[in-house]
Amino acid sequence: LRGVDLQVKKAEDLYVGERVPVVRKIPAANEIGQIDVIERLENLLASDEKELWRVSGEQLKEAIRAKWQTVLKAATSEGYSYEGVRYWIKSGIIPLRFLGSLDIAPESHHALKIGVGRRGGGRIAWLPAVLGVDGRLGFFLGLFVADGSATATYVRLDIASSEPNLLKAATALPKSLFGVSPRVYKEKSAEMYVVQINNASLVKILEKVFGLPGSADRGKLKVPEIIFNCREQTAHRFTAGMVAGDGHASKERRFVNMATASKDLQNQAAFLAARLGLAFRMSTHRKGAQALY
Repeated sequence: LRGVDLQVKKAEDLYVGERVPVVRKIPAANEIGQIDVIERLENLLASDEKELWRVSGEQLKEAIRAKWQTVLKAATSEGYSYEGVRYWIKSGIIPLRFLGSLDIAPESHHALKIGVGRRGGGRIAWLPAVLGVDGRLGFFLGLFVADGSATATYVRLDIASSEPNLLKAATALPKSLFGVSPRVYKEKSAEMYVVQINNASLVKILEKVFGLPGSADRGKLKVPEIIFNCREQTAHRFTAGMVAGDGHASKERRFVNMATASKDLQNQAAFLAARLGLAFRMSTHRKGAQALY
């Protein structure tokens, strides 16, 4: 700022005390209210991966029967048996790879479930095919980024023993969001409880749809893209989930503080705060070679 005018300068030429313009709030490009998991996976997965995913619903029985010749030709050309394809009518379950052959309207996906399994069959962990992008989902994703992890078959949330209200919320969320009751147990080697969601499909959806793999070294420490393009309430609740997992309030309760080992997550959290109109500051603390942001 020079008088009442703005002057363009390179960042390297700035010095402490100069005033620069900043935005008070960054609006979302659009406000996504729901995620059609079927649609997302159809656009993200290769054909061989789609064969591992199944879609289930009563309405599919009649839809498969109505498109029987088309479905049979497509499936048998990929190595499926006549008897196996015939069973899809009875079960109302079809591989995602062939769902497009049924010409089902996207609006009907709300009544369907989706899950991942093996081509040869076996147990499938079902989830709703359409997820509401609301405060519950925002809080769950924020808590997962802060205090979650995942293996190939389950999602895990670590909750301190001193946080009974957070434990109660974390236990209720999987049932409310995904229709899955978690296993809750006390960790033997630490003062914490574990909320374990045994659902391989949820592991895959977190990674594929939300871009959240199961560990920090594989890229979990990030704000999902959906959070930058959702309703403000959902974004606020995502921030609350991160604070609940990795944050604390100041003694004067004038601000909350979040700490992370990821510089990228710090930058993304700051951008999210700007989107929500929250005042914030960023700092770095070093202890030897280890930095905490």
